[in-house]
Amino acid sequence: MIGAGKKRFPVLLGRMPAKIHAGEILLRRSSFHDLAFVRDNLDECFESCSAFRCWWRLRSVFAFLYIVEISGRPAGIFGISRFEPGISAEVSLALFDKTLRRLGYGREIISLASEMLLSRARVRQLLVTVEPENHAALSFWQGLGFQQAGTRGGNAVLSLDLNQAPVPPLTS
Repeated sequence: MIGAGKKRFPVLLGRMPAKIHAGEILLRRSSFHDLAFVRDNLDECFESCSAFRCWWRLRSVFAFLYIVEISGRPAGIFGISRFEPGISAEVSLALFDKTLRRLGYGREIISLASEMLLSRARVRQLLVTVEPENHAALSFWQGLGFQQAGTRGGNAVLSLDLNQAPVPPLTS
């Protein structure tokens, strides 16, 4: 049966929140109007794209793309790709404002997102792909409990089993 495996995906879309909020952090689903913000911060990926083509590229990579707002201003993106409800999801996080890095926001964002993915989509495993020379990213993800799971295209693939070790929020 053609498309039989896709029937539950639209139902799941309705259960994924448009906004996830905690404290000064807001994750909100991206819209076409956010494209300028994303293009300005990911310019090496989109320097020769038309607006429509860039938007199409983002939508084809991410099943869900959220804009990260901290204290009411856009600060980065959080993406969910390779999404298999009930099984796993690959996540991506980029905080564009370097002054907001290493302050616990990344941990809080991943904690919020992992809680949402576990409760709403019953995702049991989070995956992240990191370039092996990106030591800061490797350190960040490993600090959250992600462990080496393999490689893909020369990049490290890290994994976190949410049933065993969900990402705890930062305690103050």
